[in-house]
Amino acid sequence: MIRVFQDEHIYSLNIMKRDHRQAKSSVVGDIIQPKLDGISHQYKLRDIVHDIFSNYGVNISYNKAWAAKEVALSGLWRTPEESYAKLPLWSYILKSENPGTFTRIETDDQNRFLYFFMARGASIRGWAAKEAALSGLWRTPEELYAKLPLWSYILKSENPSTFTRIETDDQNRFLYFFMACGASIRGFHHMRRVIAVDGTTLKNRYRGLLYIASCLNGNNQIYPLAYGIGPGETDVAHTWFFERLKEAFGDDPNIAFISDRHKSIAKAIRTVFPNNHHGHCTYHLGTNLCATKFKGNVNAILSTFNDVARAYIVEEFDKAMHILEGVSIEVVQYLKDANPAKWARSHFSENRYNIMTTNIVASMNSVLLDA
Repeated sequence: MIRVFQDEHIYSLNIMKRDHRQAKSSVVGDIIQPKLDGISHQYKLRDIVHDIFSNYGVNISYNKAWAAKEVALSGLWRTPEESYAKLPLWSYILKSENPGTFTRIETDDQNRFLYFFMARGASIRGWAAKEAALSGLWRTPEELYAKLPLWSYILKSENPSTFTRIETDDQNRFLYFFMACGASIRGFHHMRRVIAVDGTTLKNRYRGLLYIASCLNGNNQIYPLAYGIGPGETDVAHTWFFERLKEAFGDDPNIAFISDRHKSIAKAIRTVFPNNHHGHCTYHLGTNLCATKFKGNVNAILSTFNDVARAYIVEEFDKAMHILEGVSIEVVQYLKDANPAKWARSHFSENRYNIMTTNIVASMNSVLLDA
């Protein structure tokens, strides 16, 4: 029985439950729906919770905010099933309003969605226009390759001592190209006797690989040596490139080579330069170490590995390896199996200077990125 009625409300509206049960997700969804109307608009859950409290003084949970957002999106875009069902109509309208647009939809034998592809007409025309413009400037790849003999002749005429080689198959189709400018050949005698070798994928119609050999001068600046074009990273292609490198720069047993750990490069160097030392790029080794071999404290592994690789004397190497054992015994064993004579400066039989990576070639690759 009610004995006393108090008609004045003395409690603050701020004192509410964490999740107001009367603030249903459907109601909140209707409120926030206008803020979600736009494909690029992002409305985060914490913003929904904040806006509902700021505007209405009502607390809602993150779960309810998520449910409300789903309700709002469903009202705007319907369910995913309905959206997929409208793809054929949407594609038809898109092609009608954008001439040249290409779309494809593929379903399984039960008419369930599998794949969708779309390329807008403007994009296709833009790409074709660019190809046409480049063709006007540089002609077709076929025409460019056909001009290589003439271009090589002019290059050698204007640059004494330049060395070039072009090789074709029995049907006179292009296989390999090699070039070393005369200035690079003459100047190499004054450079550090360490050659870094790497390649980058060509982006023209016929793809292939651009081989690059570089070194450093006494001022620690990049000195390009030679370039080659071939079908890819194969034993035959790499051997052909190193044979031409030997023709151009001679057979000096004091020259050391640095590359990644690609097996065909190692095989080619053993075949063409059997008396020269071949070292591995520590950047590639360190990347493989942490990306594919071992998990854990990656920063500690890489930092200590760099100390190990760059140590000048065996005592420093042993000390750094002991520290690395405290980080990961498995990493130490892996590095020992990788043969320290290939990647550690203290164990390198030739003078490696400070050339621990193939970054000097990577710098050339970035310059020739659009080749």
